[in-house]
Amino acid sequence: VITESINNGEIVALGLDKTKSFGIGGFGCDFSRCKNSGKVTGINGSCGIGEGGTASFCENNGEIISENGLACGILGGSLYPFSISYCTNKGNVTGRGAAGICSIGSINDSYNAGTITATGNLDHASYFGYAAVIAIQCGLINSYNIGQVFGVNNFSWGLARVLLQNS
Repeated sequence: VITESINNGEIVALGLDKTKSFGIGGFGCDFSRCKNSGKVTGINGSCGIGEGGTASFCENNGEIISENGLACGILGGSLYPFSISYCTNKGNVTGRGAAGICSIGSINDSYNAGTITATGNLDHASYFGYAAVIAIQCGLINSYNIGQVFGVNNFSWGLARVLLQNS
């Protein structure tokens, strides 16, 4: 469990092809009341807050950039189900695949206000406020996107093609 963690510094991961970078990091962790405001740059994936697991009351305000992989504000791509509630992404996100908030599972009472830009295609995961990816079904409840979304090859949506309730 990672609780009440704050990152304001810039994170840059360079070098290996498989390098991923996080503002507040970890795979499959439970994040609660965490905030990233730092710029995060990586090669094969970058996230403001974590990958997989759960996130509640978390916020990303930092710019997130991934050269060759998924870039995400809150909980980056993972093939394991997880949930997100009461989270916000206000940071701009750019990557081959990009998402303000992403989940294979559920997204409740959350929103994306950052500009999301995808530069290529990724073929896995499900994204909220995403671009240039193929969606897998997830549940969205009381969640919305107000950020601009830019993608390639006609894959560009403010909300993923998913089951929507009050969104």
